[in-house]
Amino acid sequence: MSQYLTDKEEKQIRNLLDELANKLGLYCEKKEAYFSGYYIDRLWFKILEGNRIPLVAFEIEKSIPNNERIRKDIMNIAWSRVPVGYIILPHSRIIDDTKVKKGSSWAKWYKNNFFRVFNEYCNPFIFYCDIQLVDADKLISTQSLKESIVSTMQ
Repeated sequence: MSQYLTDKEEKQIRNLLDELANKLGLYCEKKEAYFSGYYIDRLWFKILEGNRIPLVAFEIEKSIPNNERIRKDIMNIAWSRVPVGYIILPHSRIIDDTKVKKGSSWAKWYKNNFFRVFNEYCNPFIFYCDIQLVDADKLISTQSLKESIVSTMQ
């Protein structure tokens, strides 16, 4: 499966997330967070009386997340106990790839099946964790999570 985001772009996204956390008065360790056997790309938290309260979790995908990968991302976010999670992916680049006559079969799977699969996997957690998709390019250009949300009703 081809990679849509470069290592440099992924680093740029991680740095942007660290800056946004700082602007919002939240803490971020500026590295992957480790929880009982799994990692999450970024975790924003508040410290209350010496306790870390997880608030927002992020997973970053550089390519098209297949069934196993998206399920893992959703589980990592849900297990971090945050009320809000974001999966950052190269949405617009993948969609552009499907417009090419010989776009990859993974890109076509993404366009035709990914959002249904994503919604099905999120369903068990919706009562305590809102997981949203973010377009990496829009995030980089707008520097706003809100403006970068990808509709899951495709």
